[in-house]
Amino acid sequence: MSADLRQVIASAPMFGGLDAAHVDLLAGQSRPIFLPAGQVLFRRGTPSTGFYIVLDGRMQLSVSNSEGAVKVVEILSPGSAFGHAVMFLREPYPVDSTALADTRLLFVPATAVDRVLDEDPMMARSMLASMAKRLQSKVQDIAMLSLQSATQRIVAYMLGAA
Repeated sequence: MSADLRQVIASAPMFGGLDAAHVDLLAGQSRPIFLPAGQVLFRRGTPSTGFYIVLDGRMQLSVSNSEGAVKVVEILSPGSAFGHAVMFLREPYPVDSTALADTRLLFVPATAVDRVLDEDPMMARSMLASMAKRLQSKVQDIAMLSLQSATQRIVAYMLGAA
Protein backbone atom coordinates (compact mmCIF):
# COMPACT_ATOMS: atom_id res chain seq x y z
CA MET A 1 0.00 0.00 0.00
CA SER A 2 1.51 3.30 -1.03
CA ALA A 3 1.71 6.49 0.97
CA ASP A 4 0.09 8.22 -2.02
CA LEU A 5 -3.09 6.14 -1.68
CA ARG A 6 -3.21 6.83 2.04
CA GLN A 7 -2.83 10.56 1.35
CA VAL A 8 -5.62 10.56 -1.27
CA ILE A 9 -8.01 8.84 1.12
CA ALA A 10 -7.03 10.93 4.15
CA SER A 11 -7.53 14.18 2.21
CA ALA A 12 -10.89 13.25 0.62
CA PRO A 13 -13.66 15.35 2.21
CA MET A 14 -15.91 12.31 2.59
CA PHE A 15 -13.29 10.61 4.74
CA GLY A 16 -12.73 13.61 7.01
CA GLY A 17 -11.69 12.64 10.52
CA LEU A 18 -10.85 9.01 9.81
CA ASP A 19 -8.20 7.55 12.07
CA ALA A 20 -5.00 6.11 10.61
CA ALA A 21 -6.14 2.49 10.99
CA HIS A 22 -9.26 3.08 8.89
CA VAL A 23 -7.33 5.09 6.30
CA ASP A 24 -4.92 2.14 6.06
CA LEU A 25 -7.82 -0.31 5.73
CA LEU A 26 -9.39 1.67 2.87
CA ALA A 27 -6.04 2.25 1.16
CA GLY A 28 -5.17 -1.44 1.45
CA GLN A 29 -8.40 -2.51 -0.24
CA SER A 30 -8.55 0.26 -2.85
CA ARG A 31 -6.89 0.00 -6.22
CA PRO A 32 -5.72 2.48 -8.82
CA ILE A 33 -7.18 2.27 -12.33
CA PHE A 34 -5.84 3.86 -15.50
CA LEU A 35 -8.18 4.72 -18.38
CA PRO A 36 -6.99 6.11 -21.71
CA ALA A 37 -9.04 8.96 -23.17
CA GLY A 38 -12.34 7.72 -24.57
CA GLN A 39 -12.46 4.48 -22.58
CA VAL A 40 -15.71 3.63 -20.82
CA LEU A 41 -15.36 2.76 -17.12
CA PHE A 42 -18.93 1.52 -16.72
CA ARG A 43 -22.24 1.72 -18.52
CA ARG A 44 -25.67 2.48 -17.17
CA GLY A 45 -27.01 -0.70 -15.57
CA THR A 46 -23.61 -2.03 -14.47
CA PRO A 47 -23.78 -3.32 -10.88
CA SER A 48 -22.10 -0.99 -8.38
CA THR A 49 -19.39 -2.58 -6.27
CA GLY A 50 -17.80 0.61 -4.94
CA PHE A 51 -17.01 4.17 -5.88
CA TYR A 52 -14.23 6.13 -7.55
CA ILE A 53 -12.04 9.15 -6.84
CA VAL A 54 -10.49 10.99 -9.79
CA LEU A 55 -6.72 11.29 -9.23
CA ASP A 56 -5.70 12.79 -12.59
CA GLY A 57 -7.59 13.52 -15.79
CA ARG A 58 -11.31 14.06 -16.32
CA MET A 59 -14.35 11.79 -16.33
CA GLN A 60 -17.75 12.35 -17.90
CA LEU A 61 -20.98 11.02 -16.45
CA SER A 62 -23.75 10.89 -19.05
CA VAL A 63 -27.08 9.35 -19.98
CA SER A 64 -28.26 8.42 -23.46
CA ASN A 65 -31.41 7.24 -25.17
CA SER A 66 -32.09 4.57 -27.78
CA GLU A 67 -31.68 7.13 -30.59
CA GLY A 68 -28.13 7.85 -29.48
CA ALA A 69 -28.73 11.30 -27.96
CA VAL A 70 -26.34 11.91 -25.06
CA LYS A 71 -26.86 14.28 -22.12
CA VAL A 72 -23.81 15.08 -20.01
CA VAL A 73 -24.73 14.94 -16.34
CA GLU A 74 -21.36 15.95 -14.92
CA ILE A 75 -17.69 16.46 -15.76
CA LEU A 76 -15.42 15.33 -12.93
CA SER A 77 -11.93 16.66 -12.26
CA PRO A 78 -9.16 15.53 -9.87
CA GLY A 79 -10.39 15.17 -6.30
CA SER A 80 -13.98 14.44 -7.34
CA ALA A 81 -15.66 11.26 -6.14
CA PHE A 82 -18.48 9.49 -7.93
CA GLY A 83 -20.61 6.40 -7.52
CA HIS A 84 -20.88 6.54 -3.73
CA ALA A 85 -24.63 7.26 -3.50
CA VAL A 86 -25.43 4.32 -5.80
CA MET A 87 -23.03 2.13 -3.83
CA PHE A 88 -25.12 2.65 -0.69
CA LEU A 89 -28.34 1.87 -2.55
CA ARG A 90 -26.83 -1.38 -3.87
CA GLU A 91 -28.30 -0.52 -7.25
CA PRO A 92 -26.72 -0.43 -10.72
CA TYR A 93 -25.07 2.76 -11.95
CA PRO A 94 -27.69 5.08 -13.53
CA VAL A 95 -25.17 6.71 -15.90
CA ASP A 96 -22.33 5.93 -18.28
CA SER A 97 -18.83 6.93 -17.17
CA THR A 98 -16.17 7.74 -19.78
CA ALA A 99 -12.63 9.13 -19.55
CA LEU A 100 -12.37 12.47 -21.37
CA ALA A 101 -8.58 12.44 -21.10
CA ASP A 102 -6.03 9.92 -19.91
CA THR A 103 -7.31 9.42 -16.37
CA ARG A 104 -6.17 7.79 -13.15
CA LEU A 105 -8.84 6.76 -10.67
CA LEU A 106 -8.88 5.20 -7.25
CA PHE A 107 -11.52 2.48 -6.86
CA VAL A 108 -12.77 2.10 -3.27
CA PRO A 109 -14.74 -1.15 -2.81
CA ALA A 110 -18.09 -1.12 -1.02
CA THR A 111 -16.99 -3.94 1.28
CA ALA A 112 -14.17 -1.79 2.69
CA VAL A 113 -16.45 1.22 3.12
CA ASP A 114 -19.06 -0.94 4.88
CA ARG A 115 -16.47 -2.24 7.31
CA VAL A 116 -15.25 1.25 8.20
CA LEU A 117 -18.83 2.52 8.56
CA ASP A 118 -19.57 -0.34 10.96
CA GLU A 119 -16.56 0.61 13.08
CA ASP A 120 -16.63 4.42 12.80
CA PRO A 121 -20.00 6.23 12.82
CA MET A 122 -18.26 9.58 12.21
CA MET A 123 -17.40 8.40 8.71
CA ALA A 124 -21.12 8.07 8.02
CA ARG A 125 -21.55 11.74 8.91
CA SER A 126 -18.68 12.77 6.64
CA MET A 127 -20.04 10.75 3.73
CA LEU A 128 -23.58 12.07 4.27
CA ALA A 129 -22.27 15.63 4.32
CA SER A 130 -20.33 15.02 1.11
CA MET A 131 -23.39 13.59 -0.66
CA ALA A 132 -25.65 16.36 0.69
CA LYS A 133 -23.26 19.00 -0.65
CA ARG A 134 -23.30 17.34 -4.07
CA LEU A 135 -27.11 17.13 -4.04
CA GLN A 136 -27.35 20.81 -3.12
CA SER A 137 -25.04 21.67 -6.03
CA LYS A 138 -27.21 19.65 -8.44
CA VAL A 139 -30.39 21.39 -7.24
CA GLN A 140 -28.70 24.77 -7.83
CA ASP A 141 -27.65 23.64 -11.32
CA ILE A 142 -31.21 22.58 -12.15
CA ALA A 143 -32.61 25.87 -10.86
CA MET A 144 -30.09 27.85 -12.90
CA LEU A 145 -30.76 25.87 -16.09
CA SER A 146 -34.52 26.03 -15.63
CA LEU A 147 -34.98 29.59 -14.44
CA GLN A 148 -32.20 31.65 -16.04
CA SER A 149 -31.70 32.72 -19.63
CA ALA A 150 -28.54 31.76 -21.50
CA THR A 151 -27.20 35.30 -21.01
CA GLN A 152 -27.83 35.14 -17.26
CA ARG A 153 -26.07 31.77 -17.04
CA ILE A 154 -23.03 33.08 -18.95
CA VAL A 155 -22.82 36.15 -16.70
CA ALA A 156 -23.09 33.96 -13.58
CA TYR A 157 -20.37 31.65 -14.93
CA MET A 158 -18.06 34.57 -15.74
CA LEU A 159 -18.57 36.09 -12.30
CA GLY A 160 -17.87 32.72 -10.67
CA ALA A 161 -14.70 32.25 -12.73
CA ALA A 162 -13.34 35.66 -11.78
